[in-house]
Amino acid sequence: MRYVRFFIFSFYKELLNKIRYPINTVFGIIGWWVIFLLLFLGINIFGPSLFEGDGQVNLIKGYILWFMVMANLQEISDFISEETKIGTISFLFVQPIGFSWIVFAKVINKFIIISLELVIILFAIMLSIDKYVVFNKLYVVVVLVSMLSIWGWALILGGISLLIQKIDSIVSIISITFSLIAVIPKEKFYLKIIFPFSYGMDLIYSIDANMYSIMQLIRTREFIMGTVSSLAILLFGLFVFSLCKKTAIRKGIIGYY
Repeated sequence: MRYVRFFIFSFYKELLNKIRYPINTVFGIIGWWVIFLLLFLGINIFGPSLFEGDGQVNLIKGYILWFMVMANLQEISDFISEETKIGTISFLFVQPIGFSWIVFAKVINKFIIISLELVIILFAIMLSIDKYVVFNKLYVVVVLVSMLSIWGWALILGGISLLIQKIDSIVSIISITFSLIAVIPKEKFYLKIIFPFSYGMDLIYSIDANMYSIMQLIRTREFIMGTVSSLAILLFGLFVFSLCKKTAIRKGIIGYY
C-alpha cells in the first residue's frame, strides 16, 4: 500500500510544482506552440508542396511525437541530474520503498503530466492553423509501446547523469538526433529500430492509411518489431542504469548509508 501512496504523492507533487510556478508552465507550453508555428510558417514559405494532401496533419502528428521524445528524455534525466547536483540523491537510496520504485513513479508521473501539457499544445496548434487531427484509439497503443523505448533511453541518460552531473547539452543533442532519425525511412536506415518512436511514427501513418483494427494492428510486422525493440531498449536501459548506480556508489560519487 505504501507504494501506491508514494505514487499518488509523487503525482500530486509533480502537479503542484506545475501549479506553483504557473509562469514557467504557461511559457513552456507557449514555447512549444511558437516553435511549431515557426516550423509551419517556414515550410509554408519555402516548401509549400510538403503540405499537399495530408501534409499539414502529418506535420502535427510528427511534431507531437517529437515533443513526447524531447520532453520525456529531458524531464527524467533532469530529475536525476538535479538530485545528484544538490546532493539529495543519496537520501533516495535509503528510502523504505527503494530507489528503483522512486524512479519508476517519477517516470510514469512525468509522462502523465507531459501528456496533459501535450493535449493543450495540440489544441492550440489545431486552432492556430485550422487543421484538426482525427483521433484514433489505436494511437494510444502505439504511443504506450513506443514510450518503453523512450524510458529505456531516459534511464541510460539518467545513469550517465549519476556519473556526470551536468549532461543538459548531451540530452539536447541526443534528442535532436532522435528526431532527425525518426523521419528517415526505415528501409534506408535499418538501425533506426533502436531509436525511440522509430516504428511508432510509421505505425501511426499505417493506421491512418489502412484503418487497422486492434487485432490487425498487433499482427503487423511493424508492431511486433516495434514492441520487441522497445522492450529490449527498456531492459538495456535498466541494466545500464543499475550499472551506473553501482559504479557511482563504488566511486563515492553517491553516498551510501
